[in-house]
Amino acid sequence: MKKARSKRSATPTKRTLRELPEIDLARYQARPNRFAMRVQKEGIEIVHDSPSAASLAEMPEVDLSTARRRLPVTLQVGKGRPPRGEEVGPTSVRSIRLPAAVWRSLEKRATRQHMTVHSLLRTAVVNYLESPTPRRKSA
Repeated sequence: MKKARSKRSATPTKRTLRELPEIDLARYQARPNRFAMRVQKEGIEIVHDSPSAASLAEMPEVDLSTARRRLPVTLQVGKGRPPRGEEVGPTSVRSIRLPAAVWRSLEKRATRQHMTVHSLLRTAVVNYLESPTPRRKSA
């Protein structure tokens, strides 16, 4: 069964506009721009389209030879399901045994960082894998 169409138009009529109450901006603490008079008086042009040439010249070049390579791993941090399209894909289930004191420490840190213990562990593992491996001395 189809829904009956409304006879309202998309634009308001003069009568409905007259019926609208006045808006008291003081109630919403709307403050005027305190620099507006100075900007108008001095003819200051405000432009924020792109960075200036001077600021671009100050930026240092990136040295890619010293940059660290990141693993192509996407982690979901936080609670709940990831948004549609941001799923990581299939994961394998593993168990880990840790002393009770370590679990308590993990739970406290996860609470402080507003994360789950699982997210904290995944982040720690990925950070460990991304860190440069120490070279072993040959005997």
